Amino acid sequence: MDVHRTIIEPHGGKLINRELAGVDRKECLETCKSLSSLTISKWIVSDMEMISNGGFSPLIGFMGENRLPERLKIYASAKRITMDLPVTLPVTKEEAKSINAGDEVALYSDEGELCGVIQVEEMFKYDKLEEAKLVYKTMDANHPGVKKLFEQGDIYIAGPIFLVNRPSHKPFEEFYMSPNETRKMFNDLGWSTVVGFQTRNPVHRAHEYLQKNSIRNG
Repeated sequence: MDVHRTIIEPHGGKLINRELAGVDRKECLETCKSLSSLTISKWIVSDMEMISNGGFSPLIGFMGENRLPERLKIYASAKRITMDLPVTLPVTKEEAKSINAGDEVALYSDEGELCGVIQVEEMFKYDKLEEAKLVYKTMDANHPGVKKLFEQGDIYIAGPIFLVNRPSHKPFEEFYMSPNETRKMFNDLGWSTVVGFQTRNPVHRAHEYLQKNSIRNG
């Protein structure tokens, strides 16, 4: 008998989809030609993709001033909850001068490709020292996360986003799957246990041990 197991619900109870397709995408592409624009980092491009495909569910955009302190406090208390790190869109003071709450702004990668749009709901100055202390437990600029934080813009803009073009995943396109696609695959295969592992650097022996141990005990 083919038994399909219930997959754990996405955080927030709904798998978000903010990626435009078909007529909506064509209309947005046309609209973006007349919008003000910002160039965003690869980090922000990645965050946009994760918001749009539900990887950061239930977020539908970049966090606002009310949501940010909540995330920072949750992280500081080490609660086991997704999105411990704040998902924010920093801009410089100079960039902020050309943006107003209520604007729709086109977002481009540093290669000049249109990524999507943000519907700006608010703009606010934030405390970098406080964020560094709560998120990274240090204000030492030699820490890579703190260094990145201190070097980024002083203003956060917040609001819902829509993705227009997915970033390239070459040369690993054949292995790339969205949260919706992985959930379907797990269900089709009847898997009851799934282990996820992420590392930002080449696999070390400790990583290899964890992965092999998970396969062995899966």
